Amino acid sequence: MPSEIPTTADYIIVGGGLAGCAVASRLHKGNPGKSMILIEAGADPSGHPLTTEPLHSFAAHYSDLDLYSYCSYSGR
Repeated sequence: MPSEIPTTADYIIVGGGLAGCAVASRLHKGNPGKSMILIEAGADPSGHPLTTEPLHSFAAHYSDLDLYSYCSYSGR
């Protein structure tokens, strides 16, 4: 991971979920010379106890890594 966030890019992808990562992968394969920024909400989970072991990922639901537990919906 770069130490500084770039200020410009050819592509900016918002959302690092399955779809966002798939779009980033396709764009990179089709345009290897282009730059891109993939933006995801939340803190960097690198080294977090729930991300270091595969089976620990099941405990991430409703943890400090689970951003959806803090969302509210308007009901529209």
